[in-house]
Amino acid sequence: MTSDELNFYNFLKSHTSNKAIVFSKVPVKNLINGKPNKRISNTLVDFVLIHPLTAQILCAVDLYYNEEDLFAKASHYKKPIFKLAQIPLYYIQIKPSYTSADIYPITKAIQDAKLKSVVLDKKIEIVQTAAK
Repeated sequence: MTSDELNFYNFLKSHTSNKAIVFSKVPVKNLINGKPNKRISNTLVDFVLIHPLTAQILCAVDLYYNEEDLFAKASHYKKPIFKLAQIPLYYIQIKPSYTSADIYPITKAIQDAKLKSVVLDKKIEIVQTAAK
């Protein structure tokens, strides 16, 4: 992991605490169903966040240095793959320091997943109560 990636990782970990588990340098082929082609087999995403209780993939994050780097990453094959897999993929620009606003889409994805989990728990509770 580069120093820029480590800087972002530490910030992300401190702002997601027990709400998500953060993995770094995850092979894209491990996130999708089906047999990946050679290009996908050799591709990594910088970070993947998963729900700590359900192991649901919450989102993926790719860091970029400048607009040209972003264009190169986003315009290639990674963006459509994540869209097809229904995994949010966020691009975050590398900076010396970050604010909560920089990771708002990520924290929103975590919050949305938490809300879905609460709704699911309530549905299970209702079904169990009705079965008695």
